[in-house]
Amino acid sequence: MGNNQAAPTFPGLPSKTVVEPPDNLINAPNKLTAADLDSKITEPNAIQVVCCLAPYCSISRGLNSALPQLASEFPTVNFYKVNTEKNQEIPAKFNVQIIPYTAIIVKKNGGDPYEHAHVTGNEPDEIRKILNELTKPPEEPKKSPLEKLKEL
Repeated sequence: MGNNQAAPTFPGLPSKTVVEPPDNLINAPNKLTAADLDSKITEPNAIQVVCCLAPYCSISRGLNSALPQLASEFPTVNFYKVNTEKNQEIPAKFNVQIIPYTAIIVKKNGGDPYEHAHVTGNEPDEIRKILNELTKPPEEPKKSPLEKLKEL
């Protein structure tokens, strides 16, 4: 890239975008740091999806266009997009080797946040599958035969 060329960007989006359901894309400052992300992923009982994307990558652009739909399907999940061209701090935190890289971070019941899963490539269906498992309501405990008899 020559000195007079502008840095690549995602079409129609700022270099970093935070999707906070139920809204679609909300512009975020171009200053999302690892410390900012750390403060967000420590929210109790929260699920965070961090997508590391590169604007020059057609696979990243494909995933980028699928994220608003995912955000609308999972209103309790926070989605964060990171432009790896402008921010290498966050991808380094997740040891990203392949772009796009989507980390699904979970913090349950006061424990430490952890990377529950990650998905590489343009795989919105795989992300959806993981989020469906994480957000489904808990199953009611099965009753023992004795408990069933007591109900009769």
